[in-house]
Amino acid sequence: MTFYPIKRISLEILVFIRNLIADFSGEKPEYIVVSLSGSYPVRKPKRNLIDSIFRITKQKSSLEELSKEMDKLASATWLKGVIVRLGNLQIDYAKSYMLFLEISKLKKSKKKIIVYAESLNLQSYYIASLADRIVLPESADLVLTGISIDML
Repeated sequence: MTFYPIKRISLEILVFIRNLIADFSGEKPEYIVVSLSGSYPVRKPKRNLIDSIFRITKQKSSLEELSKEMDKLASATWLKGVIVRLGNLQIDYAKSYMLFLEISKLKKSKKKIIVYAESLNLQSYYIASLADRIVLPESADLVLTGISIDML
């Protein structure tokens, strides 16, 4: 595993410009960006009546929706790889494992995976360990504390 320091915004801008050019020419992009951040509930929460009419609150992405999206990306023949942008993930070890399994669908379909993160903790590093490349800016926080067990 190799860490490549790059500037913070340059990767997103380059991918955006490339995808924009591909969109105007009718081509499909070779790489897409998937942003992962937040808590990822297992199922999509149901909206109440007022919220379903007016869409007041923003709906959180769920593991169920992410699984469907990863299946679509894994079966896409035009796609060479995915850039996974790890944001502020608020997940435990079980959800970290579930996200790892979802991204491994891309790996099994022989897609190249590049992970970009501004900070990594143990849970997000576990997800990133699946990637072909991990890209971190020079100012990135890398906090790997480990796991311990105390006997009572």
